[in-house]
Amino acid sequence: MYSHLPLGLEHDRPSYALQPSLPLKVHNKKGQLRKFVHKATLQEAHNEVLALKFDPTDKYLACGYGDGAVRIFNTSSGKCAFTLSSHVDKFGGSGDGMPVTGVLWRPHSNEMKTANVLVSSHANGIIKHWHATSGRCLHQITCAEEEENHFYTMDYNPSGTVLAAAGKDRYIRLYDEQTKSLLLKMKESATLCGHSNRIYCVKFNPMDPNMIASGGWDNTIQIYDIRRKGPVKSIYGPHVCGETIDFRNDGTTLLTGSYRQEDPLELFDLRKFQKFRDIAWNGPSSQDQEPIENQLVEEHVHEEDDFRNLEQEEEEKSEEASTQ
Repeated sequence: MYSHLPLGLEHDRPSYALQPSLPLKVHNKKGQLRKFVHKATLQEAHNEVLALKFDPTDKYLACGYGDGAVRIFNTSSGKCAFTLSSHVDKFGGSGDGMPVTGVLWRPHSNEMKTANVLVSSHANGIIKHWHATSGRCLHQITCAEEEENHFYTMDYNPSGTVLAAAGKDRYIRLYDEQTKSLLLKMKESATLCGHSNRIYCVKFNPMDPNMIASGGWDNTIQIYDIRRKGPVKSIYGPHVCGETIDFRNDGTTLLTGSYRQEDPLELFDLRKFQKFRDIAWNGPSSQDQEPIENQLVEEHVHEEDDFRNLEQEEEEKSEEASTQ
């Protein structure tokens, strides 16, 4: 609503405190009733929240603000525990200026043992590594070869040793987490050109550290292989405008969310690189749809059937190959 206000005028806008809403009735895949109720409203600054992420323990919630600061809230008390900014005035405001476009907690692994490391991307193309509990900025990465580039999305590989970042200039860059140096800039191939517009989501496959999926304004999902240093498959359809790509834990199922009313949620089988299901969304323009609890149960049944059929096809193919 206020996204077009120039920086410096955010404090002139009215302050709205959300009131607890009525419980929302939702059924899970087994048809069991669940309730989502309002728990708390976190309101620390008169600025837009452009990104947020729970830490692995769910103790803290990191929020990236339009004034350039990252504020980390304690989820138990609802109070701001830490403010990450190059400069914080006596009123808690940030002097960074450029909005935070993404926040990401680094995975804790045998290779990366330092805990509470948070990464933030900014609208001026800078990525900052923070030690969240001390407030120290550990490192700063700039996109040296493209000064006008903006980063909109980031993701770590499962071990936390490689950071992928992308945004305005349509390229995915990989950074070594130990040295903070550029490892690789994904290139076009002879037959696949990659993205033709801004990228708003990158996601590592949790079961295959060499696979990255990305989406953006060009209505495509690009599948990258780090070993090939570029795209290996392109799927047309999803219009991605945020962090709306995710892998199922099997590593072969991809979920996408699109900024549109028609077919906003889609499931893709990465073994065939084909869409196998649209998930009905009971949204504002879906008054004629059946009750959502019936959809969820039915979708789950169909999804399991699809997976069984795919597994059976693969078994038959392997048997044929072994007999030849």
